[in-house]
Amino acid sequence: DYEVPAELQAEEEQRQLKLHGEFLKFRATLRHRALRNPMTAAAADSSSSDSDDEENKADEPSEAADP
Repeated sequence: DYEVPAELQAEEEQRQLKLHGEFLKFRATLRHRALRNPMTAAAADSSSSDSDDEENKADEPSEAADP
């Protein structure tokens, strides 16, 4: 068994939290724009339903997230 050093694990957790925070800010921006411009509300609604799935995936560790 291989154990990831605590320092590396903490760095990865911080990176994931930062990415998740940026994602939530992006969603909030889309919703704000949709409220200001009702013509784009349909586009924001469709992207937010997709992003709910992405938000759930963000809670799970993913090897594909590494570039």
